[in-house]
Amino acid sequence: MQRLSLVSPCLILASLCGVASAQPKLVITGLGNDIAANGNGVAGQIYDASVEAYVPYTWTRTGGYVRIPGVYADGGSGVHSSADLGALAMSAENLTDWGSLNCFNGYCFGSMTNCTPGEPRPPINPCQIPSISHRWTAQTGWTPTGSFPRFLDGATGRYYGGTRCDYDINSPNAISGNGRYLVGGAWSALLTTPSGGPSFGMCGNFFGFRYDSVTGAFDQLQTTYGTSRADRVNFDGSVITGYDLDPAQSLRRTVVWRNGVMTILDPYLGAKDNAAINAPGTLLAMGATPELVAEKFPGQEGARLVRWSLSGNTWVPQNLGNPDAFPDPNSGVPIPFGDVYVTAISDDGNTIVGTAQYGAPPPSHSGLQRPFIWRPSINGGVPMDLEFYINSIDNQSNPIFGSGLSIASVRGLSADGNALLLAVRDETNTCSYPNISLNTGHTGILYLNASAVPCAQPRIALGPVDTIDESYTPFGVSLNVFASGSWPLSYVWQREDDNNPGTWNDLTESCQNFDRLIDWDFEGVFKNQLRIGQANCGGTRAGNYRVVVSNSCGSVTSQPASVTFDHTIKFTHQPDDLSTTGAPVTMYIGVLGGGPNTDQWEIADPNGVDGFTPIYDGDFTAPDGRVLTFEGAFEQNLRITPGAWASPSSYGFRCVVTGPCHTNTTRTATLTICAADFDGDGTVDFFDYDAFVNCFEGLFCPPGKTADFDGDGSSDFFDYDAFVVAFEAGC
Repeated sequence: MQRLSLVSPCLILASLCGVASAQPKLVITGLGNDIAANGNGVAGQIYDASVEAYVPYTWTRTGGYVRIPGVYADGGSGVHSSADLGALAMSAENLTDWGSLNCFNGYCFGSMTNCTPGEPRPPINPCQIPSISHRWTAQTGWTPTGSFPRFLDGATGRYYGGTRCDYDINSPNAISGNGRYLVGGAWSALLTTPSGGPSFGMCGNFFGFRYDSVTGAFDQLQTTYGTSRADRVNFDGSVITGYDLDPAQSLRRTVVWRNGVMTILDPYLGAKDNAAINAPGTLLAMGATPELVAEKFPGQEGARLVRWSLSGNTWVPQNLGNPDAFPDPNSGVPIPFGDVYVTAISDDGNTIVGTAQYGAPPPSHSGLQRPFIWRPSINGGVPMDLEFYINSIDNQSNPIFGSGLSIASVRGLSADGNALLLAVRDETNTCSYPNISLNTGHTGILYLNASAVPCAQPRIALGPVDTIDESYTPFGVSLNVFASGSWPLSYVWQREDDNNPGTWNDLTESCQNFDRLIDWDFEGVFKNQLRIGQANCGGTRAGNYRVVVSNSCGSVTSQPASVTFDHTIKFTHQPDDLSTTGAPVTMYIGVLGGGPNTDQWEIADPNGVDGFTPIYDGDFTAPDGRVLTFEGAFEQNLRITPGAWASPSSYGFRCVVTGPCHTNTTRTATLTICAADFDGDGTVDFFDYDAFVNCFEGLFCPPGKTADFDGDGSSDFFDYDAFVVAFEAGC
């Protein structure tokens, strides 16, 4: 009943919400960071397991997938597109080494060791290649934008201006509709710190930028303080939104730059980082803070959705309200509205989409997140839950949302407000084991009025790839397909018959014992991700797999992919031989495969099984009766504290690594405990030689020491020879 109360106006009278015969339609795209202005294409990236990188793509309803070659995407940056998908922007590695920043490590300052203040720090080895903004067109390919000007100071020999911070030089957040301008944030370093000392030379301050691909200008946007960022840009690049830092309180505040001039829209705590812009640059939409609402709309309380209209050179706000309380998915108890974040606004300003937050007022970012839509013609002109709205106009017998499919977020909007770029969740759990979430995800374009949208046949961008499974994981081996087509898409995974090559059999969902490593066969045979059980070391599940993707207007079959199980344990590093005069030392190993593995270090013991005895943490009596102290006896790093010794000794160590399917043992490494530090002062020098000679000649022995250096029960020249050998070895 709580849910019905939120949409009852639409259920009672469809005209309140839109045209009931609109028949919304969802077309899965398989990718989507940005949407074309006409709503018929997207740009984004797909993780390609064969190259272990994110690959940029575009997709259109008529042309399908186009892989954009040249560089791989920085996984977290996304791909941004112009209105017609003809120009793209994204972050990628600084392969041209713009500014010689790939190995740049800043300058020494303060108490840094091994370098002189003001001088360059030793370069990072290996270089940590940072990312930098790139722009693409079919004519130019991917072109790095460069960054803020980088200057060399003649007096100090230090560079300042454009720089890097960790793995980033700059990153684009949007590209103008005409494809000419990129906007985002970039780093710029000072020559000296505010106190006049030498600058570190890395990171510095973060500033909003606009890059002009025609002139090559990389301009800093106006700011009142040392930090800003640009997030959105209109069609011709003249209007940009983002944030500027309040110099008094160090708080982000929502700003708009129009023809380079900055206007502060929301200066209060909790102000959003950006505001959506329509293509002409005449309308903005944002979530306003309660303080701004109280200032601009006396008598109103709490956060609100606000639309700003340009009147001359002034931005005029309009209060569009906020969504009602939302019923808790579990209890049904209404959760109060907290805040609102805007994603996009249509060109006419009559469609706004974003995310509403319930249960936590600003500036908190916690609480339940639900996508919303605002149109003046629906829900009384108040923002409405997007999924509820779609269900209210979807009168099909098989509605889009429900039965496990839900909207995760809205990412973009077409110019006319009819096409929404969505991320959706498929929460259908075909595995019967309780409390295990096996959700899969899609991206797609939802057409609110799809009367002119024909059925899109299935297409595959990337199918499953050959997989060699080396380590157990909680959800087995995963095979993925990235496909597009009108929803609902049907996925049927198949396995080639081992006894009849060329014959493919549909898989059966079989995961009733699904619980990490408990034996099960397949989960997700009707989804875009297939999971293959690993228990019994893969059992009989190795082989060739493929998937058939179909909908009401066609089908397509992926190329086959082989799955091989190899759970043998391999060592990437064997334990090294070590020596010490008594100080703690660490033996370590590197392991690949198996998993989850157990590690057990052992010490050579002629009386042990196979000549070795397992050790444990803490004080341990070695086979020769001496006490060693261990830490990490069941880990890959073993720390050994031998303590002080009167005579040299050596011990053999190895590690036995056991996985679910395989056991492997390292080489035996020797720890030599030398006793040349005879006087016990922690260093090996001629004082030790003198101390031993005195003891040998019967004059004076250091406390606890004896001239029986080799431990054979007598003091003779064999002890003298043993000490000299240890001494000359620096031990």
